[in-house]
Amino acid sequence: GRAPGHDPLLCPPVLVGREGDQPWRSSLLLLVPLRLGLKKFDVKRYGPSLTKIFSYRQSLGCLGGHPRHALWFVGCDADGGALHGLDPHTVQQAPNLVRKGVDAQGDDRWEVEVTAEYLRTFRCARGASECPLERIDPSLSLAFYCRDREEFDSLFAALRRDFFEEETALAPPFTVGEKGPDYGADLSGMADMMSGVGRSSEGGGSAVDEDEDDFVVL
Repeated sequence: GRAPGHDPLLCPPVLVGREGDQPWRSSLLLLVPLRLGLKKFDVKRYGPSLTKIFSYRQSLGCLGGHPRHALWFVGCDADGGALHGLDPHTVQQAPNLVRKGVDAQGDDRWEVEVTAEYLRTFRCARGASECPLERIDPSLSLAFYCRDREEFDSLFAALRRDFFEEETALAPPFTVGEKGPDYGADLSGMADMMSGVGRSSEGGGSAVDEDEDDFVVL
């Protein structure tokens, strides 16, 4: 395992070979936090996009709601006018842990015991809630589940087809990069440029042109 305090941003993991050649050891739960609008959800721009994403087989819906009432939305009307969700605040008993021997290091190995009887207790006593699209809070989080690499590739192929092709009419709720950022890149030159260090005008005046727009580094 990684040492305590490991920061993947400062010390990104090194991949051996091409990423696509590496078999997946587990499934992927992908959460995409978004804000689709300033003070309220932009129904006209992002309503059709959100309902389109709900149609993907990898979609688990989204976590959202309205102020002081969070819901897990799992479906929508055919016309996209309303979302249907379950209340995630229902208290549920934790499943039992069963000792399954010891591992290679001699430590006890435990597994969660999930029986059919236990699974039957997962139900929403109040039924599904309906929320008109224009009432939901602009802050939400999309959720996707990919069982393997094939499903992951299929998800992003659908996203590219529906949102990133030139002829599409749907507004993309987020963008997708072709590769991860290089956190080890030397950005000292960029920092100097943005701070005006080392720049000077031919007449020995200010390092920054007077007509240059001001900006703030975040």
